[in-house]
Amino acid sequence: MGLVLSITDKDFSELLQDFYDVMKQEKREEAAMLADIIDTMKKDIGLEEVLIKADLLTIRYQVMLGELRPAGYLLEEFEARGHVLSQQNEYFYKYFKGQVLFKKKRWKEALRYYEQAELYITEDEEKADFYYKLSHAYYRTGIPALSVLNANKALRYAASYK
Repeated sequence: MGLVLSITDKDFSELLQDFYDVMKQEKREEAAMLADIIDTMKKDIGLEEVLIKADLLTIRYQVMLGELRPAGYLLEEFEARGHVLSQQNEYFYKYFKGQVLFKKKRWKEALRYYEQAELYITEDEEKADFYYKLSHAYYRTGIPALSVLNANKALRYAASYK
């Protein structure tokens, strides 16, 4: 991935994708830079779907940082606004809410959100990360057979997309 920090080089949606990619790789420094740029650019964006994605990715960023209180607060604010979500944003919402619950050790609730998120996942490249987290949730809830099944799915997708 060629990270570009100039707002003239990429449009906002591409920056959001870069932001998500660096978060999945746990690249905190790059994610912090992109978070600042995205926060600055948000005021100039008119597409609600893109702004919703930015808000959801901000929640994911807080999860990556281990800031569960701010993530929970942002989730509550997000839910209170009652958005109509695109398929991708529905996936992000359910997946990231599951991640917040997982980090709070509320395994069964997290698992329910992960299972709901699976219905909305469309990107094959995303599936390795998703099935890994789903596998971990099944493991934590004491369901080893489904944990292994989803770990194998994660490995297959990871091998396909390196």
